[in-house]
Amino acid sequence: MASTAGGAPGEQRRRPRRSEVLAGRLRERFGWDRPAEGGPGPALIVLSGLPGTGKSYLAAAIARRHRVLVLRSDEVRKATFERPQYTPRESGLVYLTCYALIEQLLRDGYAVVFDATNLQRRGRKRLRTIAERAGAPSLTIVTVAPPHVVAERMAQRVAGEAEAYGSDADWTIHQRLAATAEAVNEPAVVVDTSQDIAPALEAVDRLLLDA
Repeated sequence: MASTAGGAPGEQRRRPRRSEVLAGRLRERFGWDRPAEGGPGPALIVLSGLPGTGKSYLAAAIARRHRVLVLRSDEVRKATFERPQYTPRESGLVYLTCYALIEQLLRDGYAVVFDATNLQRRGRKRLRTIAERAGAPSLTIVTVAPPHVVAERMAQRVAGEAEAYGSDADWTIHQRLAATAEAVNEPAVVVDTSQDIAPALEAVDRLLLDA
């Protein structure tokens, strides 16, 4: 009976999925290909919110406060596709690649902040499952902001007056995604990033103390 190298007779080695192969390549590209050194230990902070609601701003604030790795879906997309088209199929591969990256990074001891819209309940549940399998605590933070603030932020991005964090989203994309967003019914911290973000940062502090 056939066997794989180093495996038991009859054992079939699963071929790596495309997302897993891409994740490995991106770890090398971004310099994340070694186990974490120091830091709080494996933990997952999932940011969820529409474009312009302050996810990347909050992620940057967390990174200034703690030794975490910020994984941005926009950066994964641009590293994976030379000319992103933002189609559903493309976005599906981007998210699958991010999930594979998170699984690998948690296994290697990283505390990860996942900066993506994460608008679907099924995707957020999958992220919690990934963290549970890795024995890592997780926290979901939902970012919101008044529409006029979001519109102003996006106008500033287009004009080059504000950090875009790799995002190409504009008000049209914001409205399109708003129609697809699913309510967050699971435990989560909701923060209006046009106001004080300290409650969200304190929730992260508590999570990482237990990591």
